[in-house]
Amino acid sequence: MRILIAVFGICAYAQPALERPGLGMIVDANGALRPVYGIAGSVTLGDPIAAGVLSTACSRKLCLSKTATSILWGDQETAAPPGPALFALDGNRAFVYFPQSNQLMRWHDGVLKPMDFDIGGEILSLRAAHGRVEFAVRRDGEVWIVRGDGAVLGALTGAGAPVMLLKDGALFKAGDALIVRRDDGTELSFDLTGVESLLPMGAGYVQIRAGAAAYALCVEPEREQLFVLPEPLP
Repeated sequence: MRILIAVFGICAYAQPALERPGLGMIVDANGALRPVYGIAGSVTLGDPIAAGVLSTACSRKLCLSKTATSILWGDQETAAPPGPALFALDGNRAFVYFPQSNQLMRWHDGVLKPMDFDIGGEILSLRAAHGRVEFAVRRDGEVWIVRGDGAVLGALTGAGAPVMLLKDGALFKAGDALIVRRDDGTELSFDLTGVESLLPMGAGYVQIRAGAAAYALCVEPEREQLFVLPEPLP
């Protein structure tokens, strides 16, 4: 199966007239990976380019998707532990966590290499920071940000699952709201019930699954915007 990588804008609102801007990739309700075209608030979905996708993460440089037994990248695939995966993209590399087998690996050019880590609790998200990996971990009902050696970096007070660590903060569910909290303590709230999953769909955008509906959120500072994504028929 072949994955075509679109060129993603960073929450852009102006593009050359003849260019069809790409906002990223989403996993639709049928488990198909699809490109998203348009501008924030006015988008269309491209044709499916992969099926059976459990999770995905895309940036301007890299797009990785997880099926039941493989990681898809470009027009290739790499055998991987079963089940979904959490990704932290780092340029043309990535940290990958496999919840079912509790394994952390480093991905580069189609090769997965196991990594040692010492984390207690339920890992909800991870991000790359200065060449290292940081985790959002739930312990006794609280969510903490920790390093791979277990050192605690801070707490996400009031956060529930799902959680996504951003480069400058975190996105998480809190009751019937979705919160963007920055590292400087500022936050923005969006009323949204039933949030089930968060997936990085492209530079500056996050796909949100809430029941039968899908949304996209631009998380770039001062450009935050939530809008509905179209869905194909079952």
